[in-house]
Amino acid sequence: MKQTIAWLFCSLGIAGFAQGKLTTQFRVEGVCGMCEERIEAVLDVPGVVVADWDLASKELHVVYKPKKISEEQLHLLLNSVGHDTSKRRASDDQYAGIHSCCRYRESSGCSEGRDSKQ
Repeated sequence: MKQTIAWLFCSLGIAGFAQGKLTTQFRVEGVCGMCEERIEAVLDVPGVVVADWDLASKELHVVYKPKKISEEQLHLLLNSVGHDTSKRRASDDQYAGIHSCCRYRESSGCSEGRDSKQ
């Protein structure tokens, strides 16, 4: 009986912990490790639990609390540091602010170090 009650409390605690969080995945343009650092750093804000960008697939995995931040705000934050997303394009001024090596809209970015953090 004690094990059943303990299991019930643990289950309710885990269920309560998981509530209020959403997971989303979308494309974010970038070409190198500096892009990865910038993308993940801009999402280090209240309401974002996990932000992990994969260079090879250009997919961003985000776990967030919708009561604190919206998916639209995630896209706006990424645009603010010069990165296009699957839903929003960064302005030309925002894009111009990224390092020349990170210029994913142009084919003449740095060829060295694209796959590694710089």
